[in-house]
Amino acid sequence: QNQPQKNTGILVYAGGLHLNRYQSLIQIAEALEEQNKTEKRYTLEIYTDGKSKTLYQNAFEKFSCVTFMDYVKHDDNGSVYDRAEILVHIETFDTAYHDFILYSLSTKISEYLATGIPILLYAPGDIFVSEYLRKNCAAAVISDSDRLKDTLHRLTRDSDYRMVISQNAQNLALEKHDLASSLKTFETAVHNSGNNIQDKEKHHVTL
Repeated sequence: QNQPQKNTGILVYAGGLHLNRYQSLIQIAEALEEQNKTEKRYTLEIYTDGKSKTLYQNAFEKFSCVTFMDYVKHDDNGSVYDRAEILVHIETFDTAYHDFILYSLSTKISEYLATGIPILLYAPGDIFVSEYLRKNCAAAVISDSDRLKDTLHRLTRDSDYRMVISQNAQNLALEKHDLASSLKTFETAVHNSGNNIQDKEKHHVTL
């Protein structure tokens, strides 16, 4: 069951900023900064590795809503997630990496789903993780920067919406994210990927 949150007003991102992922996080920070001008103040806490912090922290200096936190070992991530009112997951929109992320499913997704904390996913709409979470109504999934502000507003103001997606996320974690189900999900994704490639090749031959 959902646990009461002791730290309201905190969005947490835990992960790397490479592959130009940091640019997705900058867009979230921009939307949050704008919202903070007229509503309850929210903070985006970023937990990332030392290399990412060194490379990208300066890009966030203009945002008063962003705080870079000390790196936390994976085994201690639970204490980080417990700080969040909303958990943030991002993917890169850089087309150079599109094929690399197309069928990826971060291990953090399973961890996020199990927490019962609402998830905000900002990622291209055609990649597997976006389709997966959208189909299961297990997160607020955004693929258009123009919708970031409205979605953030809904997540931070609509407790019923947060409850629905959180419960769906927990149910999904229980049903699909044991080891056997995770392997099956991966096998299905690979199979579909192969079919898509074959279809494209057949189409190319007939042109």
